[in-house]
Amino acid sequence: MDVQDTMRLAVMGDSQHTVCAYPEVWEAQCAWLAEMAPASMPQVSGPRRSRDTQRDGCFDEQGASGACLGAAGMAALEKVPLRAVLHVGDVVQHNTLAEWRRAAAGLAHLERAGLPVYLTLGNHDLGDHGQADARSTRALDVLGEDFAQRQPGYLETFAAGSLDNCLYRVPGHRPLYVLTLELATRPEVLAWARSVIKAHHCAELIVMTHAALYRDGSLYDATHHDGQRAPEQKWRPQRYGLWAPGCLDAGELWRNFFAESAEVRALFCGHAIGLAAPLVRLVRAEPLPPVDGLLTNYQDEPEGGAGVTHFVTLPPGAGPWHYARASSRTPLQPLPVPER
Repeated sequence: MDVQDTMRLAVMGDSQHTVCAYPEVWEAQCAWLAEMAPASMPQVSGPRRSRDTQRDGCFDEQGASGACLGAAGMAALEKVPLRAVLHVGDVVQHNTLAEWRRAAAGLAHLERAGLPVYLTLGNHDLGDHGQADARSTRALDVLGEDFAQRQPGYLETFAAGSLDNCLYRVPGHRPLYVLTLELATRPEVLAWARSVIKAHHCAELIVMTHAALYRDGSLYDATHHDGQRAPEQKWRPQRYGLWAPGCLDAGELWRNFFAESAEVRALFCGHAIGLAAPLVRLVRAEPLPPVDGLLTNYQDEPEGGAGVTHFVTLPPGAGPWHYARASSRTPLQPLPVPER
């Protein structure tokens, strides 16, 4: 495997119970990820090869639509250094200064290692005592209003001094971008997102937003899950005080953005509890390929998930991405592969 031509990302989510009740586990998780940073982080540059269908042999066995990797393939994945750490929100439980200080102690390991940290905010990170009754967060008081801007690969944000609604390019040879979108996305934010991905010629895009996939793998979609055509989904964005007329849930974002945007390759989220499967394939009209949907939420497991992290490995070329989970205590295991 050509490690230099392979990219690997870590995805964390809903760490609130770990951060608040088991801060030593949280710090161990972040320190463990920091050890996976490359000796020197690459600068953002143009691709060194065309996006053809060539694949490295060890990745032919497993991807979003492949079969299981063998032991040699899993060992090869573990040697790929991290390029960025993504957090899909609900970093803390009650949006207090004390909680964010605990979160910052862990994140500091990643920043010292030079790893970009791209995060979006969940309902527990917002409003008075984490009630999501407003878009305010105490995170900025601890992490600093320049937290997003000082991350390697930062490009733009919708509003200065914000953690949500940012566009990044992951450092490395591959033109891979990460877009974070707020919970209960406002129409003006969606318009901004459309404009910046066009302005930056984003060829391959990961979208992160806190509440996108429900625990059964469907999108949060009040239009469809209205209690008549389908049962109402729990924990939907409309139940929080920050929701306002015109805001978009994941179903509306899908119809107005994801389903028609060729740049969107994956949708990462958290929020929903009791997931049946963490990885789904969201089918679009041909010729657009499906979108990989990843739900990262282990908050109900012992120690708030005990540092379980998802890993996404992108092989050279246009082949399927590989998804796995691990912690500092447990070995790397591939996620169940969704049916085609």
